[in-house]
Amino acid sequence: MPAPIAAASAGARLIAVLKARGGVRPIGITDTLQKLIGRLLTEDVKEAVAQQLHSDNPRVKQFAIGVPAGCPKLATYIQRYLDKHPGCVVASSDCHNAFQEMTHECAATGLAATEEGGGRGMLAHFCSMYDRPEGTTHSYFTADGQKHDVTLWTGFTQGAGPSTLIYSVGQHPKLVKVAESASDVQIPSFVDDTWLLGPPDQSLIAAKEMQRVIPNELGGSIRKWEFLYAPEANALTAEELQDAGITNATVADGGLQIVGIPVGSPAYIQETIRSKVIEHATPLNQLTSLALSDAQAALLIFMYCSVRRAHHLLQVIPYDAAPEEFKKLDNNLVSTFAKIVDIDLDELTAHPDSLRRLRQPWKNGGQGLPALADVADPALIAGWATIAPWLAKEFDRTLATIDPATGTHDAHLTAAWDRLQAKGDDVRGLLPTNIDDLIDSELKHLQRDITQAKDNIDFKHM
Repeated sequence: MPAPIAAASAGARLIAVLKARGGVRPIGITDTLQKLIGRLLTEDVKEAVAQQLHSDNPRVKQFAIGVPAGCPKLATYIQRYLDKHPGCVVASSDCHNAFQEMTHECAATGLAATEEGGGRGMLAHFCSMYDRPEGTTHSYFTADGQKHDVTLWTGFTQGAGPSTLIYSVGQHPKLVKVAESASDVQIPSFVDDTWLLGPPDQSLIAAKEMQRVIPNELGGSIRKWEFLYAPEANALTAEELQDAGITNATVADGGLQIVGIPVGSPAYIQETIRSKVIEHATPLNQLTSLALSDAQAALLIFMYCSVRRAHHLLQVIPYDAAPEEFKKLDNNLVSTFAKIVDIDLDELTAHPDSLRRLRQPWKNGGQGLPALADVADPALIAGWATIAPWLAKEFDRTLATIDPATGTHDAHLTAAWDRLQAKGDDVRGLLPTNIDDLIDSELKHLQRDITQAKDNIDFKHM
């Protein structure tokens, strides 16, 4: 890109997004031309980059690139690893200013190393945008309307189209080096969030290597570590951690949030869902306020955002893990719907058929607001039908094999499977004979098909 055009379009307007755990995340809103070029180049190189990220070492897995539905797969993988390895530890690392502090050399080396140079098309764009003597200017406005500039000398804009791809491919060789230091440690990551899974002594070796590699070779620093120990794991002592150079570690209280999804003990998952239900109440209240001026907009946001957000959670978290919390969320959804469309809630719930009609899809004359308890089993089994074959292929078939005695996740899957089998021939005909047969199946649209079959059964009974 010619220097004047690169200088004009390289910067960004910074937006300060508050982090859930405190602090500010600077997101760059980039120039339209830069967005367009970045998206085109990303589409062109993503296959080569995905090949690079998933071929060097099978124990290093980047879930943000080349893994469809990477978030639920990552959370499910870590949960099942914990269930199957009761003596393991999950070490979660939190990098400080990862995008802003990665060295340009690290990013360029990663792009150039892709399969047959497939990522080099992105390399020229990256260098022209960021690797310039005068730096890259980012601007932000304060509450008083004043404009302020920040010059970026390292890293690149978090929020720009190719940022995730560039960071992942630059980070990958460093994580491979960490994996080589400890032979029995798995290293999944989601962009700059990285976890170490393995025996405590081996995970400590890998953590020590990460402490060295991140600041010296990648750029940036590890802000803190959090260690989640499985029930039979031997906890690392403060002296062992200090000897490894880790002075910023905490012990997780029963679980971790993995890309926003709770993983760990049943009590931790239940408490996290309770917190999420409370958080969910705030935007629901905002929608009821919006409905006073624009009921149509409020209803659309409610149906396509609020309701689907709850359904998405059920694809990973079993309803049985927090039944009272999910029931409360369902009641909140029904109450919000009644307020948006200006229907008296008591009248809506007074007759069972009124609520059952509400639960039916639009094609059956309903309002498309199914009970979360009815959504739960099809969502969980359909999610597992997507994840199980992938786990068996990418990791270990035992991770995808169901044994209710080895963990609560397996027990919840088994219970959901049995309930669906008991729904009758229409539902049973959509499923294989045994739940473990899902490992070798390629079932598409399973949640939709099961839900439609269940809706038809309920409609006939009305």
